[in-house]
Amino acid sequence: MERMRKTVLYLTSFLLLGCLGWVFFHALCTIPQAKNILKNRTVFPLILAGSIFLLLLFVKLADWCRSWKKHTLMKATAIVFLLILVLQFLYLYYVRYWVGYDNLLVLDEAWYMQTDGHISPDFYDSYFQRYPHNHPVTILLYWVLKAAGKLGVSGLYWPSHLLGLVSIDLALLFMWKLACETEDIHRGFLVAVLSLFDPIIYIWIPWHYTTVCLLPFLSAGIYFGWKTWKAVNLRSQIIYAACTGIFTAVGMRIRITEGILLIAFLIMAVCVKGWNRCKLAACLIPFLVICGLTWAGTGMLRNHYADFDSSDKAFPPAHFVMMGVGGDGTYKKKDVEFTARIPGEEAKTKADLQEAGKRIRNLGVKGTISLAGEKMLTVWQDGSCGFQSEWLYPLKDSRAFQYICGEKNDLFLYWAQIFYVMLLFLTLAGTAASMISGRMGTGMLLRLVLLGNILFYLMWEAQNRYSIGMVGILLFLAADGCRLLQNGELETEHIVPVLIRKRGWGAVTAILAVMLAILLYRPLFVEETEWREFSVRNIYRVGQNLQDIVSGDRVTQTFVASSAFDHILVQGYLKNGAVPDGGCQMLIQDEEGKKLAEAFLSAQQIAETQLDFTFDSIVPDGETVYTIVIEPKGIRENHALQLYRFNSSMDLYPAGKLSCNGREENGNLIFSVYEERTGTIFRRIFL
Repeated sequence: MERMRKTVLYLTSFLLLGCLGWVFFHALCTIPQAKNILKNRTVFPLILAGSIFLLLLFVKLADWCRSWKKHTLMKATAIVFLLILVLQFLYLYYVRYWVGYDNLLVLDEAWYMQTDGHISPDFYDSYFQRYPHNHPVTILLYWVLKAAGKLGVSGLYWPSHLLGLVSIDLALLFMWKLACETEDIHRGFLVAVLSLFDPIIYIWIPWHYTTVCLLPFLSAGIYFGWKTWKAVNLRSQIIYAACTGIFTAVGMRIRITEGILLIAFLIMAVCVKGWNRCKLAACLIPFLVICGLTWAGTGMLRNHYADFDSSDKAFPPAHFVMMGVGGDGTYKKKDVEFTARIPGEEAKTKADLQEAGKRIRNLGVKGTISLAGEKMLTVWQDGSCGFQSEWLYPLKDSRAFQYICGEKNDLFLYWAQIFYVMLLFLTLAGTAASMISGRMGTGMLLRLVLLGNILFYLMWEAQNRYSIGMVGILLFLAADGCRLLQNGELETEHIVPVLIRKRGWGAVTAILAVMLAILLYRPLFVEETEWREFSVRNIYRVGQNLQDIVSGDRVTQTFVASSAFDHILVQGYLKNGAVPDGGCQMLIQDEEGKKLAEAFLSAQQIAETQLDFTFDSIVPDGETVYTIVIEPKGIRENHALQLYRFNSSMDLYPAGKLSCNGREENGNLIFSVYEERTGTIFRRIFL
């Protein structure tokens, strides 16, 4: 038993140190989503200085609050969680946006389900037949929207976003509770403070997809599993084991990575002393029974709402493995087309495995290792978890959106990266300390889950947003790592007091603060750059286009703007290519119908750049409604204009209205309204 325990401890620690070490050193050198001042430049000094500065501040706070009494820590923790909640609501109120792709597809279907209560098998090219694993989160969203409707909330924004908020906050609460009960309230306070400054718990609230919805079930499964392990009487063991079974089964329905927790529990059960047959049976039997019943019950529930056979079109797990060994290991449309054209699930599985084997052979050993390293960085290197403005569709024009989500968010992304680098460092330090001291506690369980997820995504399709699912675990492990810096478990007892408890702390932090000010001053306040400041960015395309617009037709699209704009891009194309003498007349009108700008776009221009309209800057006086007018000239049916639009059961841009020949159409055009700017991101007066 002791030999097995040491083997697991050292193997897990070495693997995790190797994987996270690889990620850590690359995360120090780049801000992956930077698109402006910090793009393609040497940011290593910036990230290093910022991370050390942040680390010293946090460790100083941890040392300072060690002397606090229990009731003081509890009050401070309550204030921190209340502040988190307030900041989250303020964020949702002032920085309003949707996050696209699968996230919106499941929301769209959940909204459509309000009419008949069933998932549509034909929605968006048979999306829910191809991906049946998205049925549970769609049903969950359907219940949330239905409950909101019963309470008189008719809109989509708040119910769906509150689901993300509740999922994240419940996960944080379980991690805090786990930290308090496994160590002490001081550790729980550190988890709460780290959570307060983690940008992930704010920016990914609108991502009400599987990675976020899984968070509370994963954290609850960990918490109740630990309670089962530590329970002193039979009744408590049975209750906690049953709770673990419920949360684990539901979590696996939402996302299969919940199953990694089961493997971690099994490894811990083999390695930890004190288990006997009676105790093992008391934990295992109720867990298996309740987990099985929950799995069966949720399966019946899913079949009720998705009452169609998807076996012919469902994409098997082998499809995602095949994607994971092609190119850079991320999503590729050609891989979807490859699997989609093969009939039957068994045939799909066979073809995908054959293609995966072929790709691995072509890669060779060196290529496979290189791809594994690249995929690890794709998933785990980015402190913002892939927070790309291209994915975001703002509901309103606001300055807050520009600085957090838009073209001027490099400083925000810098904060996300230095905070993440600090978390990685503390996690690495905690892992090293655990290996040296030989501890096999709760931290080891969480390290097994983290390592399992890292290894899983080496085999699976890779996406940077997949790391969102580990936010609670990383916060817990970072707080665990902070303890070793205080206790000197890595022989830092001669260094830490100098940096933290004596005057050296003030000197070091002051030097780092001056370094950061010098490094950030030039790119932020002096260097000129170019960017687009969007007033409207309605670019998510679903459903049927506005088709066959010809000469004599008139299309209008209204929008609301409160900041200056000088460009409008409407996405569309001419059927069968351009005509030599045709084009489109484009106008912009104000609320009174006054013409503010006008241009004729030739068919050749439309073929090359779509309907890209540039004009002298228009400056609104507060929130103002404008109208885009499109009138084809010399365009006949065989070259008719086709305009892309969001045409579905829900309305992502309620401020706009689309009409054709005076008749209101469903949805809105796919269009952007923005101003091209040149200057410094932050002027010296911060305006």
